[in-house]
Amino acid sequence: MNSSNLSLPDKSRYKDSGVRLVGFEIEYAGLSPEDSAEMLEQLLGGERKKISHFCYEVSSIKFGDFRIEIDADFLLEEKHKKYLSSIGVDLNKLETESLDELLLELASSVVPCEIVMPPIPVNELSIANKIVENLRDNKAKGTKDSIFYAFGLHINVEVACMEPDYLLSIIRSFSLLYDWIVQHSKVDFARRLSPYIDPYPDKYLKMIMNLEYEPGIDQLIQDYLKLVGSRNYALDMLPAFATINEDLVLSQAKEPHLIKPRPAFHYRLANSMVDDEEWNINHEWYYWLKIETLANNKHKLNELIGNYGEKLNSIIPFPRSEWVELVEQTLDT
Repeated sequence: MNSSNLSLPDKSRYKDSGVRLVGFEIEYAGLSPEDSAEMLEQLLGGERKKISHFCYEVSSIKFGDFRIEIDADFLLEEKHKKYLSSIGVDLNKLETESLDELLLELASSVVPCEIVMPPIPVNELSIANKIVENLRDNKAKGTKDSIFYAFGLHINVEVACMEPDYLLSIIRSFSLLYDWIVQHSKVDFARRLSPYIDPYPDKYLKMIMNLEYEPGIDQLIQDYLKLVGSRNYALDMLPAFATINEDLVLSQAKEPHLIKPRPAFHYRLANSMVDDEEWNINHEWYYWLKIETLANNKHKLNELIGNYGEKLNSIIPFPRSEWVELVEQTLDT
């Protein structure tokens, strides 16, 4: 995929001018946090720091701090204790070192390791691709390696601004393109079965696909919290909304302890196929750019919104294949 075609639409950086930033979270198996940190240290020329058996940091002078960790929700917040007790492990008889080693062994088969990159300029994507290449060279395993590996690539794209019409246009564009992206990017079946990358609920879609819906920022956030409310959707708006009104979001969202306020779209739909020589970050970044490009084209956006409204309100089910074809035709014109 030609990197010259991977530029964001002409939107200035949030609260500044210049290049917007993007951060990636790359999930994989087959490589321990320690080995991953050593790999990054060699690649970046940075300094490695051990936080725990499950977590390392590598500091890069050019880019900032890279974090390598086993799934934070399962291990770092100690949910493992309930699981281990349920299978007969007496935690009181295990020394900390032994427990950590046991957890690492268990986690390697059911929980992904992930590299959490700091925000980097969008014209520096080559470093993300180099990380993928190094993971592949070190025999890391990706989404397709096992039916249990519902691994993803999370893309955290800095917003261009916090204006409600801009944020709503991205939400609408993502929703309109969801089925098209799932089909064309071949989102893994195991990932589609997981509860983390669903499209938005129909009630919310019906609201936002009405062109008369023109909320201010407070209403946009409140409607999202009321009708969506969870981070477990393919486009998670809670980090961006929490940047605007942290108290409101953390008091009403369903997983407040997992929300990290930041001025970014948290896009979770992409596969993480680090062991596939045909795959790299550019493949998934391309689909995010389609979302931004459509959001930036009001004529095409409104045309598809009108068609989607008919689809939602139709008594006869609208075949997904026909919708994907209609999207394809609109994007190509």
